[in-house]
Amino acid sequence: DIYIDGTAYIDGLGRDILVATDKKIQFHDAAIFIHASADGILDLVADTEIEINATDIDINGAVDISGATTIGGIITATTGTHSLGATSFNDNAITNVGDIQLDSITGDGDTDTSITFSGSNIITIATGGSNRLTIADGALSPVTTNQIDLGTSSLEYKNAFFDGTVTTDALVAGT
Repeated sequence: DIYIDGTAYIDGLGRDILVATDKKIQFHDAAIFIHASADGILDLVADTEIEINATDIDINGAVDISGATTIGGIITATTGTHSLGATSFNDNAITNVGDIQLDSITGDGDTDTSITFSGSNIITIATGGSNRLTIADGALSPVTTNQIDLGTSSLEYKNAFFDGTVTTDALVAGT
């Protein structure tokens, strides 16, 4: 046993250092330490921040983050399936992503407006809190009869081209 009251300078130990299971390596005060809380678990504990600075940090294993995470650089996911759960991009643009698989799109400025992609090959567009328009295999249709107009009295379509039968209840022609 060695007991030192002061600072010890050791040039080289030449062997491993074993810390007893009920002991910690403390830095500055009791709130900052390295400790093996159980067999196979190493705790790095600090009351404010743990900072790791290196060109590359290689983590071989699952990463479990329970608090808020801020990433200032680029995230690259190379293989496998990646799930983010509820994620906010704080109105930043998402660019160059390739294929995105979605259940629906809802604007944050108007929760009454959305585009929903169903599992039965139907896209539904909602406005004013109600489903208004569906796009299905070969058909662009209102959700219910007499629900939407094609154009308005002040915003008209320029030309219409049909190859097939046009059916209408009434026709008003300007010429």
